[in-house]
Amino acid sequence: MSAFLLDAARHIGAPLLTRVLERKIGGANTRLASEVIDAVARRAGVTPEGLEQVADEHPSRLVDAMRETEAMMPEMIALYAQGLEGQFALLQAEGKGPWWGSDCGGAAPAGKSGAQDA
Repeated sequence: MSAFLLDAARHIGAPLLTRVLERKIGGANTRLASEVIDAVARRAGVTPEGLEQVADEHPSRLVDAMRETEAMMPEMIALYAQGLEGQFALLQAEGKGPWWGSDCGGAAPAGKSGAQDA
């Protein structure tokens, strides 16, 4: 599906849409490209599956939807990058181990020896 959108993005001169659909931004993770396709579809008033039909029957509606999405691309890319940064921070925190007991040093609480009274 994205092949015809990629051609259309190139044709109307939408460089950010083009780069995302080519997966140059977002890498192997296709989440950003999927979000972009969804955004174009919403603006065209159809589901992503209906985009080709809109392109055939109402090309100007598709072009308008793509231009509106292109205008929103800097914000979409920033939100995507922010999400990746959050995921990376979470992975780093998880790599340090559990937070509980990290500063206990294994000592028993005051007044408790840890040994059972007889």
